[in-house]
Amino acid sequence: MSSTMQELGIDQWTPDERLRLASEIWQSLDDTDAGQLTDVQKADLKLRMAEYRKNPNNVIPWEEAKKRLGWD
Repeated sequence: MSSTMQELGIDQWTPDERLRLASEIWQSLDDTDAGQLTDVQKADLKLRMAEYRKNPNNVIPWEEAKKRLGWD
């Protein structure tokens, strides 16, 4: 665990208490633009979806992509 968690005593909390804190932090992000796509990202996603619709068989499953990247 990070020293910050130890300094704040969070490492001594129960898993439920830490989960509640994580949930509160996550929900606080909903009030920001952190989860919003930029116009550039939206355009890229639209282009990728159009390519997928033209060639739906030209994809690989996520598990295969992770293997190719060495993430498995």
